[in-house]
Amino acid sequence: MTKSTTNARECALRVLLGVFDNGLSLDHALAQHLPGLSEPRDRAFAQQLAYGVLRYHTALDDLAGQLLRKPLADKHLDLCLCIWLGLEQLWHLQSPPHAVIHATVELARLRKKNWATGMLNAVLRRFQREQVQLVAALSKQPDLRYACPEWLLQRMRNDWPDNWMEIAAAALQQPPMWLRVNLSKISRTAYLAELAEQEITAQSGTGIADICLQQACPVQQLPGFADGLVSVQDSAAQCAVPLLELAVGQNVLDACAAPGGKTTQILESQIELSCLTAIDIKPARMVKIHENLNRLQLDCKLITANAIDLETWWDGNYYDRILLDAPCSASGVIRRHPDIKQRLQSKDIERLGKLQQQLLTKLWSALCPGGMLVYVTCSIFSEENQQVVSDFLATHPDARLAPFSMPIGQQIDPGWQILPGPDNTDGLFFARLQKID
Repeated sequence: MTKSTTNARECALRVLLGVFDNGLSLDHALAQHLPGLSEPRDRAFAQQLAYGVLRYHTALDDLAGQLLRKPLADKHLDLCLCIWLGLEQLWHLQSPPHAVIHATVELARLRKKNWATGMLNAVLRRFQREQVQLVAALSKQPDLRYACPEWLLQRMRNDWPDNWMEIAAAALQQPPMWLRVNLSKISRTAYLAELAEQEITAQSGTGIADICLQQACPVQQLPGFADGLVSVQDSAAQCAVPLLELAVGQNVLDACAAPGGKTTQILESQIELSCLTAIDIKPARMVKIHENLNRLQLDCKLITANAIDLETWWDGNYYDRILLDAPCSASGVIRRHPDIKQRLQSKDIERLGKLQQQLLTKLWSALCPGGMLVYVTCSIFSEENQQVVSDFLATHPDARLAPFSMPIGQQIDPGWQILPGPDNTDGLFFARLQKID
């Protein structure tokens, strides 16, 4: 074992402390700590460890409880995380046991907790001896088999009684890397050929511009990425913009737009709009939109504001099209953000449903008669999807559903749902509303 791999494991520990102790999102914690590793392979290993622990957190915690003689005090969260890291490497990564045990003990020493080295050694060696029986026992309890909090699993059961097991299993999978080809610069066929030249295996999706890589890679390795030939965007997310049915001269609003994937997709369509406005509440997230626009050599009107506070930012010119990618539980993208299982609470679903209803109602008032609003979430829960749309239709007689279909997913009442897993995409909900003249 090299000092380099020790540094990667220590980095993963710091990332996890950021999530569990400081309340950071996984993305934020990774951005904070990964740059401290100079080698790309070390950054990849640290990230793999952090993702793995968060994916299987519930099961790892249960295993640790069985293996410890007595629970660790809250002040020793770092030691608990060391155990989870060790178990993850032995269980899912199937790393050499002697290397894992030595590395985990070394982490305790780095944390100035030499007294715990014997305990960590004993815990991991016991798991090594009893792994088959321990893992078999986990499979008998759904919350442990799917490493998912019971309340979250129950919501999946309630909303998707025929699909909940597939949804829960999909949340444990490593997601594929989907690309969106910039058709204003290159055809998908030509870009696939460029990937093949770089020995990057990929295949077309069901949309007009989506490509799925057989194996994820750093964006710097993608041909033409810096020149704007391609962007990273899940295939399901690429389904939203075509629903707008954009036309020349339209005034378009992209609400809750960061990080700008759909904003740039609109601009890449090369339809001469009257104006495209992208709005988001968080300045840091607006920076991401700026970066994406600059890389793709695109431009639009950007506003940093709360979309609900219409009177503070709207210029009074009605929109022909509004894309509302509403804040949500992100329950359809857990495989990309496994910390959701740790951070999300049941009460958040009701709160988010109210926020979505407020956004929908406010933005509706800025839509012109005959215009269309596309409502999108990356949620699988009816309380954020069908219920929001149904309640809105019941209170807005000037709104009607504008029907559509997609090559993936399924029609539900009202709207369209893509579930995570079946088509190797994220889980998203879509509804299209037209304002009656």
